[in-house]
Amino acid sequence: MSYGIALVIPIVIAGALASSVAKFDSFDNCTHRIDVTMRNASIAESMSLGEGFDTYDVLGPLETPDFYSAEDLEYYAISSIAGPPAAFDGEAQSTIYVENMEQYFGSVSLEEEGVTGEQKALATRGNASSLTEMISIVKDHHGQPAFGVFADSADITLVHRMNPEFSMAGMNIITNRLANSSAQTGTARKVKTTYRKFRHVNFTPDPLSIPILVFITLGLICSTSVSIMYPVFERINNVRALHYSNSVSSAALWTAYLIFDMHIGLITSVVTWVIIFSGGNSRIWYESTFILFAILLFCIATYLGLYLCSLFLRRAAFAVAVGVHIMLMVVYLVAYFIMDSKNPVNAFDIALDIQGVLGLTSPAANLLRTFFVATDNFGITCGETGWYDLHPIAFQLYGGVYINLILQVMFCSFVLKFIETGSSAWFLKLLPKRKMPATPAQLDFGIEGRESPNFAPTAEHDDDIPLKPLKGKSSATVLVLSKITKFFKSLLAVQEISFNISTNETLALLGANGAGKTTTINMIRGLLSPDHGTITIDGINVIASPQQARIHTGVCPQDDAIDELTVRQTLSFYASIKGLRDVKGNVNGVMRAFGIETFADRLITKLSGGTRRKVMVAIAILGNPRLLLLDEPSTGQDAGAKRVLWKILRSLSNDRAILITTHSMEETEALATKVAVVDKKMLASGTTSQLRSRFGGFYRVRAAYEVGSEIELETALRVMFGTQERDLKCAFGEVEFELPYERKMIGRIMLSMETLMVDKEGVPGIERRIDGEGVPGNGARHVSKVLRDYTILEPSMDDVFLNVCKEAEIGIL
Repeated sequence: MSYGIALVIPIVIAGALASSVAKFDSFDNCTHRIDVTMRNASIAESMSLGEGFDTYDVLGPLETPDFYSAEDLEYYAISSIAGPPAAFDGEAQSTIYVENMEQYFGSVSLEEEGVTGEQKALATRGNASSLTEMISIVKDHHGQPAFGVFADSADITLVHRMNPEFSMAGMNIITNRLANSSAQTGTARKVKTTYRKFRHVNFTPDPLSIPILVFITLGLICSTSVSIMYPVFERINNVRALHYSNSVSSAALWTAYLIFDMHIGLITSVVTWVIIFSGGNSRIWYESTFILFAILLFCIATYLGLYLCSLFLRRAAFAVAVGVHIMLMVVYLVAYFIMDSKNPVNAFDIALDIQGVLGLTSPAANLLRTFFVATDNFGITCGETGWYDLHPIAFQLYGGVYINLILQVMFCSFVLKFIETGSSAWFLKLLPKRKMPATPAQLDFGIEGRESPNFAPTAEHDDDIPLKPLKGKSSATVLVLSKITKFFKSLLAVQEISFNISTNETLALLGANGAGKTTTINMIRGLLSPDHGTITIDGINVIASPQQARIHTGVCPQDDAIDELTVRQTLSFYASIKGLRDVKGNVNGVMRAFGIETFADRLITKLSGGTRRKVMVAIAILGNPRLLLLDEPSTGQDAGAKRVLWKILRSLSNDRAILITTHSMEETEALATKVAVVDKKMLASGTTSQLRSRFGGFYRVRAAYEVGSEIELETALRVMFGTQERDLKCAFGEVEFELPYERKMIGRIMLSMETLMVDKEGVPGIERRIDGEGVPGNGARHVSKVLRDYTILEPSMDDVFLNVCKEAEIGIL
């Protein structure tokens, strides 16, 4: 649905604007435009101030400087400065001065004062005997004098200051002063100076061109921004993490994204270009073929920028992406409008500066620049003189756009690789270390070799206890964790955890919620980097070479990383990326093993939670990985489905290492050959029998008896087991009590219980045996007939887990 919208938006906008675009004037080649303008130049255009001049193709109409009005100069005590006085005295010099200055005084104001322009010009002329005095007069009058000329000799003239409005008058005075350097009286030789500008050809695009081009750009922004939605969905639903954990490289993933999105980008670019810029409309644009390449580069740069943003956005990603891109485009456009309103002489250079700076901020800015070049908006196509004859690929034209877009593509690609491959770790180490918050006291142990104040470990089982190799099978270490530690800012998540798993072993990682189990698995997967310690899989350092290590790993994450695919499509995808040759055969075999063939063509999102977990485990075992990481694999499954899963996992344990996290102690007993209990740090680890021996606590004995024999039964049990018995409960024909868990006691317990079940007539001497224990004979004979059945239970893993937590003073209840 979203990609359909992305396809339609720019095409609809282009179709709606096509009729308006067709009305634009044709674009003239810059050199052709100047030729036509020159041929059509009239005599009237070359006339100025009533004086006729010959017409020259390269010259514009005669121009003279703008004059200050009388209101500007009538209040100035000094209109200009000339010195020394001797050099400008006399009729000839005064005539030269008056003829150049009287035009700046309006006749109306002068009539009100009762003076003429000649009188006013001479009256406001300042005299300076030295250059220093001339500078002082200018300063004293706050720069009001139009100019200051000091000509001490005929061949040296110093001009201290000249306002642009009076530049022609000042130059005329200097020129005539040199021409009449020795003339104080008589008729002065007059030199009349005028100037003409080179003709500048201005092409005025249609006033609607900029709004229309902005609308087209907005349509392309909205269309391309749709592509951010799926990468964000994959990231927040952990689909991408599952891809990476199953051997997908980041470069391959983002390349696949780009290839897919460019299907949409290519279609929208070509169709938009055909509707607006080609065919009959090509006459409107400057070299319209280059526009298509700019739009394609715009799509690529935008997609890569959106992929980069998808690493950080979680909500309203589309709105944020569109909003930021439009904002950057508006800033770029406003810069052009500000430049145009100022109308500076170097507008062309300023436009290049805008492109060189703001053009690097967004692909949309470069797309606008492309359209401005195509229409000669802001006069950037034909240059300062109006007849630039550059190749379209020149930097000043489309070349600058291409360079900026290619730089954006390179930058986004580099940053994506930098972040996704974990290369940023070494870069961050180069930055100055920021001051970290003080480590809380409860987190300050362990990292420096100190122990927890709440749990004093005993040396016997705290470190990993390797299993003996199974008979007939070699055991090679697959996974090794050595003192891994992970902080999230000042929060300690994992502290110096160490263990290893060899082939044919299954390690159950137990712990309360928030104990660091999933964080540990994510570090093994390469999704997180430990702050301290090392992790190796088959001798490969996970931190240094995560991609290589993932080849040997199959992962079932804690959360179902599901996509909008069927079961068969999902399994086929992961089988393909793992390089399996017989994809169909492997997929069918896995579905058959897990009993999910009936759901093969059903969307995973429509399956129950238990069935989805089966699919996640099936993904993990595809490709026969050396290490299986199963994060709570049986969550959401019923009792029967769990046992099917356990059976499959037991069959897969040969020549493979399995790490499983779970809250089910039944699952632990069914699968684990080793157990590790953690609470951010390692609390205990070893085989199940070793942990039972250390943390098991008690046997639990249950028996059925005849109602009414409670007193005799309790007496007999106390005599048999003495103070070792605890928590005795008799009620409703059942008795339950606990005895210390010691392997050597199991025989004695069974013998005692069998004695209480046997009738005295069937066992000669039973009365005597019981009497020897201090029980009256009649009572003993009665009791021997009371017990009908009994059960002796070893400590469960629930007991072990609770006892470990209790010893470590961890509140989990």
